[in-house]
Amino acid sequence: MRVLMASWEYPPVVVGGLGRHVHALATSLAAAGHEVVVLARRPSGTDASTHPTLDEMVDGVRVLAVAEDPAHLEFKRDMVAWTLAMGHALLRAGLTRLRGWRPDVVHAHDWLVAHAAIGLADTLGVPLVATFHATEAGRYAGWLSAPISRQVHSIEWWLANRADAVITCSAAMRTEVAELFERDPARITVAHNGIEPREWHVGRASVAAARRRHAPGGEPMLFYFGRLEYEKGVQDLIAA
Repeated sequence: MRVLMASWEYPPVVVGGLGRHVHALATSLAAAGHEVVVLARRPSGTDASTHPTLDEMVDGVRVLAVAEDPAHLEFKRDMVAWTLAMGHALLRAGLTRLRGWRPDVVHAHDWLVAHAAIGLADTLGVPLVATFHATEAGRYAGWLSAPISRQVHSIEWWLANRADAVITCSAAMRTEVAELFERDPARITVAHNGIEPREWHVGRASVAAARRRHAPGGEPMLFYFGRLEYEKGVQDLIAA
């Protein structure tokens, strides 16, 4: 199968877990014999003259890292405008650089690439799959009081209802997406995140040293791996 993925982050541009998810999925699909192209971006704030679009094979995946257009936009200040500019650049690169290569499916990861992914799927006449890693409503406990939050939510709704298939990373997220965007939960597929156990193996000596340092009295030890963000729920772990 030929798979075209669109993501706003892909190594070495990594913002959070989404980029690592897409990288693991893309490389695993390629290792399984599928032909995978990832459409991503160069770092924010870079100039096309010094950071041009890259088209290279990395770990069996063709990666198109698209240069930023020369616009004075900042993600935090101009989120939707910045996202539209990125989407336009991704769409152009996908249409011009992939001439002669037609995917069997376009796979969008979150709302930031909705415009590019929908444009590519419509132009190429192929199915669109959308993975929702999070939602704007979920990030703010259901509150969409700010105009920017309502804008993001509307793009998410559009992507969820335009997609031919929807994926979430947990059963809880499936319920959230189904309720927020009026999708049949039975038609939403759950593809859980995971880890490579070998990369997280810790020897007994290291565990014993950590216990002597942090819990010499035999107290329980809890380990958390992830960003220190409110929505990650570290405060709930500590309170429990």
